Amino acid sequence: MSERSGREWPRSTAAGGVAVTDAGGGRLLFAAHVLPGASSTAVGGTRGGALLVRVAAPPEGGRANAAAAQAVARALGLRKSAVEVVGGATSRRKILEVHGVAPERLAIDLAALARSRRER
Repeated sequence: MSERSGREWPRSTAAGGVAVTDAGGGRLLFAAHVLPGASSTAVGGTRGGALLVRVAAPPEGGRANAAAAQAVARALGLRKSAVEVVGGATSRRKILEVHGVAPERLAIDLAALARSRRER
């Protein structure tokens, strides 16, 4: 049961190891593992069932969260405003919300990102 709405969430769809949950109202949720202070910003791979997001921004004042949302939006080909951190603001494990994209498209795009690796 969702704490927000009091109803059961629709089933999650595994996207290359990253679970996507339809939260209703065109909102889709998935987990990301954010590594702040990286040498460069990159999205790809998984860690513990979450999309791995490396950001150069430091974990101060929400800068790493904003950079992570922006990096994921860019990687998915979406507007910056279409991706938002909605959970885990002070944790490396974040819940990201995406809106304005079909669940099937997000699942396919996340699966591709999960399979990719950061180029060195």
